Amino acid sequence: MPPSPLVSFADACRALTLAERAEALRAGGLEGAAPDSSRPDPVARWRFDQWRALSPFRSDERFSRRLALQGLDADQFASLLATPASVAGAALTDRPCWMRWMSALEPGGLGRVAGEHDIDPALAAKVPQAAGGGPDLDPFLAPVRPWIDQARARLGHGLVRLAAASGAEPLFAAAETGALLAANLPARLVPVLARTLVLELQVARHQGLLSGESAAARFTFFIARLGQHDVAAALLGEYPVLAREVLRELAQWVDGSLELLACLAADAPRLIERFFHGRHPGLLSALDGGAGDRHRGGRSVRVLTFAGGSRLVYKPRPLAVERHFQQLLAWLGDSGDGAPRTVAVLDRGDYGWMEFVAAQGCSGPDEVVSFYRRLGGLLAVLYVLEATDCHFENLIAAGGQPVLVDLETLFQPRIAPPQVAEPDKRLAGQLFSDSVLRIGLLPFLVGAGGDFEGVDLSGIAAVAGRPSPRPVMTMAGAGTDEMHVVRERLPLPGGSNVPFLGGREGESRQEMEAAEHTEELAEGFTAVYRRLAERRAELLA
Repeated sequence: MPPSPLVSFADACRALTLAERAEALRAGGLEGAAPDSSRPDPVARWRFDQWRALSPFRSDERFSRRLALQGLDADQFASLLATPASVAGAALTDRPCWMRWMSALEPGGLGRVAGEHDIDPALAAKVPQAAGGGPDLDPFLAPVRPWIDQARARLGHGLVRLAAASGAEPLFAAAETGALLAANLPARLVPVLARTLVLELQVARHQGLLSGESAAARFTFFIARLGQHDVAAALLGEYPVLAREVLRELAQWVDGSLELLACLAADAPRLIERFFHGRHPGLLSALDGGAGDRHRGGRSVRVLTFAGGSRLVYKPRPLAVERHFQQLLAWLGDSGDGAPRTVAVLDRGDYGWMEFVAAQGCSGPDEVVSFYRRLGGLLAVLYVLEATDCHFENLIAAGGQPVLVDLETLFQPRIAPPQVAEPDKRLAGQLFSDSVLRIGLLPFLVGAGGDFEGVDLSGIAAVAGRPSPRPVMTMAGAGTDEMHVVRERLPLPGGSNVPFLGGREGESRQEMEAAEHTEELAEGFTAVYRRLAERRAELLA
């Protein structure tokens, strides 16, 4: 007999969003469900007041606009608040996937409720099975392990299909790729679960529910309890929105992973020709957990490494801007220190591929000088293109070449600064908005206030070891029953944006910071800006 679902239908309904409850109202299944309006429900009244106490909704006009987004008025909203969640869930004619996933414990259930095709038995036999039931995931994932197993099964079937449909020289193997992708799961799920489970750890400790002679032993006991079905079900039933968020992350992980591998399989001939000089790079051997911010349903930039050592960048968005930017750099040509380095781009519409640019040391002081002249020229190009947000993570120092690897913030509109009474401050705000400082490549401080002087996160900043601009959440006492959340400034990891000498095996690495090369920066900016001005008509044409 299969185990009962981790989350009951009634508890799952408590995670319904306002939009989903409004859909139940429009479906016509809530007539008579709400209490008599002549006898207001005190709980519904309290909920209504909680909504109105939120700062965006203290204004009647803003509150009405928010409800109108879901086709509701204040009376309908109050009626929804008074309607039991289970009634609203039962009234939905088309329940959302996450709600069906919560009860999909049978093998392949996640795939079926997500609309996957039936699994071909011949392919199913080839789905890789991880030894011991899967990778050694972070202990905090114990309560959602059944869902992780379901997601991995769905991913495994998808990978087998893609591998079977690949050409004679595929770029990945299903079993190895499934393990690479699964290794990234803790980084996605632990942040979702951690704070809640740390709270539950402290509750269990104060209630005397933990056994063990030491703080570490009691933590181990707590984790073991989380893996018990009834304990996990009680936890997720108490926090149904948490359960929903875990399932959302798993769905995005499966869908995003299969999308990436489908693109890799479809584009293999083009990639081999464009990025690997016509030679097969070997099978996929490493895959980072996601570089940069997440967009469009949890997708992010990924760096792929192949068995031969070659690397490739996948971007889940159109790369027309990157392609044209490289054309612009090539059109500018030599500005005195050699032509700027361009990066190979393959724009495939909704997504694309880019050459991987590795940080590389300079051969000597002359190449450092060339780097900063070229960086000044790049600053001129970005100034003309109304760029912003060119911070240290978006620039790579590749020998004597500064290479910008993220172009999401070109052509930014000029937004008028807030009006202030002091004329000097108004003028300063306007001058900043019109200057090269707006781009973010030159020094700027973030987080300054009180006793903290701030930290420079600009494109030329050497940030390694400097404190984070704001306190960030971290865990103290990890691995013990005294584990708790704290917020503190943590050391920042280093970037790859500062040119350096040395760095080969056995050599020390000496970073060459911009403060000693301001003249070169100015020279490079002036040369390229004049070049753009001289060729203005050609550029606009």
